[in-house]
Amino acid sequence: MSQVGAILTLGVGLFSLWVLVFVCWQQYRLDSYRQKLFSLRHELFQYAIEANIPFDTLGYGSLRTRINAMIRFAHRVTTFRLLLSMLLCRVVHLDLVAMEREFSQALCSLPDEQSEHLRDIHTRMAKATATHIISGQPALWVLMPLLILVQLPIALLRGVRPSPRLTAAKELRVDIMEAQAMKAQQEDEQMQEALAAV
Repeated sequence: MSQVGAILTLGVGLFSLWVLVFVCWQQYRLDSYRQKLFSLRHELFQYAIEANIPFDTLGYGSLRTRINAMIRFAHRVTTFRLLLSMLLCRVVHLDLVAMEREFSQALCSLPDEQSEHLRDIHTRMAKATATHIISGQPALWVLMPLLILVQLPIALLRGVRPSPRLTAAKELRVDIMEAQAMKAQQEDEQMQEALAAV
């Protein structure tokens, strides 16, 4: 009889752990990620006010749109989706180089100090996305430190001060997730415009 009680206790404990990890923890991660993005968007807004960046400036608008797209589609930022996107990037027709070039040109229209601050906000958004992806996949908890340990000597030889989260963001190709969020938002806007015209 004591074995049955131990098995039941183990079963209830494992089920509780499963609920905690796959229900509660996942929702907390999503809420935490969105909150970081909201904070970055607020910082961008405050900086635009303080540095007298007009809200219709292409650099400000482009970064705000990117952050808004990531907030809206944060629930789609998962490890599985990232891996699938990395494999199918050419099939989905995401022109990452053109998107990055467009964003860089938008920032070039601003003075250097303002442009650097907006780039910093964008980099922190990429780091938050990488952290969100890694925290959702226990296998990446082991693999990412190993990858960073491999990248660390290379970066030091080049004379670059490496940032572990930025390295993770680049290696995880967070830009693909950002591009997908931007594309999905544009498609939604086009659909709403088409429905409004009907």
